[in-house]
Amino acid sequence: MAVLLTVLCVVFLVALLVSEIKSSQKLRYLAKPLASACFVALAAVLADWQGAGQSYSVWIFVGLVLGAGGDVALMLKGERWFLLGLVSFLLGHAAYVVACAIVVPPSAWLQPISLAPVIAALLVLAYLWPHLGKMRVPVLCYVATIVLMVVAAIAVHQTHGPQLSDQQALLLLLGALLFFVSDVAVAKSRFVKAQLVDRLWGLPAYYCGQLLIAWSLLA
Repeated sequence: MAVLLTVLCVVFLVALLVSEIKSSQKLRYLAKPLASACFVALAAVLADWQGAGQSYSVWIFVGLVLGAGGDVALMLKGERWFLLGLVSFLLGHAAYVVACAIVVPPSAWLQPISLAPVIAALLVLAYLWPHLGKMRVPVLCYVATIVLMVVAAIAVHQTHGPQLSDQQALLLLLGALLFFVSDVAVAKSRFVKAQLVDRLWGLPAYYCGQLLIAWSLLA
């Protein structure tokens, strides 16, 4: 079932990319929610709902559900929907942060390599800053949260202990990094210039990231 859901997610992702190329709103409204539903269902199948990994599974699942909600919000037009999507994704990242804190305490998160996502985020903010206008504060809050999520995922990969396997920790980190990268495409399209090429690489990065995070539940 897990493999089938992954394949279906990829199929719907391809349909979503076709909708972007052809500017088909109807296909987009069909493909995007279905692709997102697949990674949520995948997490439901893989999650440890009763064992030692229950807390980690619950918070990862919550993060994926909030991500799917954000996908639907960003699909709709209007600044209100964009803000709703931004908040949904921010809360999703916060859920991932809690999941990481269950595995590795925040006191162990600060490592030299943690500077990498911070520097990357500052460079992206410097690029976006002249275009943000009244969205500067919400975007700053969002960027701070996703950077914290990546820092936490790095710490889990480095010192995850017995709660997660090496493979699970690696999948979580790769998923977090892809999510981070995909947000660059979203921000560029929203605040600088909307270009098809950004959606063609940003959407695959996002869905692959969410799938990898869901697969990190496989014990």
